[in-house]
Amino acid sequence: RSPVDSSLEDLEKAREKFESLIEPQLQDRAVNEEQDYVPPPLTTSSRKRRMLEMDLLESLVDCDDAIDELINLWLYERDVDSAKRLQAMEQHCSPGLVEEEADLRAMIEEYGLDWPEPAARLATLLYYKGRSEESMEWANKVLRVKPWHFEVAYLQIMNCLRLDDDDEDDTQRVWKFARRILPPLNESRKNARRKAWVQQALQDAQTSLMKAEAALEHMHQPEVRDNSWQ
Repeated sequence: RSPVDSSLEDLEKAREKFESLIEPQLQDRAVNEEQDYVPPPLTTSSRKRRMLEMDLLESLVDCDDAIDELINLWLYERDVDSAKRLQAMEQHCSPGLVEEEADLRAMIEEYGLDWPEPAARLATLLYYKGRSEESMEWANKVLRVKPWHFEVAYLQIMNCLRLDDDDEDDTQRVWKFARRILPPLNESRKNARRKAWVQQALQDAQTSLMKAEAALEHMHQPEVRDNSWQ
């Protein structure tokens, strides 16, 4: 088996473990988690992407069809050429993944975190390389931009399990990320957990959209000069 297959199996085992644990705590999820990320002003195209993303998130309430569409949207969120650069890295495997790490860091330097997918890929790569503390740092940056990024939430659980010292702080950290994972559909319970997750994701996405709109409005406001010194 490849390291990737083993990691996916570990992710699935972790998901099953935490699904059995987080049911009682689901309603305790903090709605207004502190977020210091301020999105850039909206453009016409970025608004369309954000609205599409919210539509796809909403559709997850009773169906998994949008999962692959969201992953694809996040990949192509910047532009086609940038997405192809990321895809090309998946086909290449340098010794120690040194070249891929350097390329991802270069993309983050070039594009910043407004397009968080390179940072998400870097966090994953660092996890595979056994550098979970660094992986968590980058994953946290992604989740400040997209708190609903369920792939990164799964990754954080794996990082927590690897670093877990069984102390209270680590336990709280595990719960934090466990509450971010996308719950499975469960018709016998009327998909209650999935509905709660979607509701929170939409609220987070709407908050991000409002910040971007405020940034656009601020950018268009005329500059007010202070002439009091004259």
